[in-house]
Amino acid sequence: MSSRYGLISAASMFLAMLVSVLTVPVASAHDEDLNFTTIEIFLRAEGYDLTRISDETLRLKTSNYVVLIVVKGKDGDISYISFLDGYDLTKQNYEILNRFNHKNKFGRAYFDKDKDLVLQMDRNVAGGMTQENILSDMNVFLSLLKQLSKVYQGELGR
Repeated sequence: MSSRYGLISAASMFLAMLVSVLTVPVASAHDEDLNFTTIEIFLRAEGYDLTRISDETLRLKTSNYVVLIVVKGKDGDISYISFLDGYDLTKQNYEILNRFNHKNKFGRAYFDKDKDLVLQMDRNVAGGMTQENILSDMNVFLSLLKQLSKVYQGELGR
């Protein structure tokens, strides 16, 4: 009987150690010193076509879109912003945007003060950010751009 309790006790200790290792915050194990320059270098290395347009803004070009990446300080925010051409400020477009925003939790689409259609996604990076997060964000944002374009094309018969 005592060997069974010893085995149970050893298994319990192993599980407790495993849980403590697995519950260490992932960010602390993978934190990287990401700043504007390291993000720029990383995205270039990943093959993105980038132009530095200010001390905190990169312009990324794809075959279909232009994305501004704005990095506000080491522990600030990263914003992904794209302006889409050819959409007018109408009641129908507001309804389309409302449905799009309702279905998508990571980005938001709106008409800005100049009446341009904008898609924006923000990420607060306080507490750490990894290169994998940057790639994931880019993939999510580009996917949202495609979805928004499809929604408008389908809704407006373009």
